[in-house]
Amino acid sequence: CSFTERNAESAERDLRTYLVLELLTEHLGEDFESTVTGVTVQGMYVQLDRFLVDGFIRTSDFGTEPGDRWRLHPQTGALQAQRSRRTITIGDRLKVQIAKVDPPRRQLDLVMIQSSMRPAARRRQSEGASKAHQDTQKTKKTKKTARKDRRSSRITK
Repeated sequence: CSFTERNAESAERDLRTYLVLELLTEHLGEDFESTVTGVTVQGMYVQLDRFLVDGFIRTSDFGTEPGDRWRLHPQTGALQAQRSRRTITIGDRLKVQIAKVDPPRRQLDLVMIQSSMRPAARRRQSEGASKAHQDTQKTKKTKKTARKDRRSSRITK
């Protein structure tokens, strides 16, 4: 019974995807709001908010600076552009355009129109940490000048 039930659920999900993709063939070239649901080295998966179906955007279709290469950051799991330092992570909001729909293969190709991509976060120190760093630099500088003074006094003797 369990095997038959899982098989029926899978067939139902597959039919739903097929019917939604068939509907989307009438919406080629239209723009939709979406959410990033997964990132890979080749691109990202996004879910159209209106139809709850996933599509794929290749890194070449991101619409960023020409020649900007994207890489998958191993620690954060985010896609990061090497030149512009922009990042894309799961949960980011995008505006996408439907480029190609292939219902028999269950494929939806999209192109990014507008994104919430953000530049890589700059690390800012707290005020206390910044003051401590400045104090340390002053101390190092005074020690360095003291050493120079000692050396120069040895040479003159």
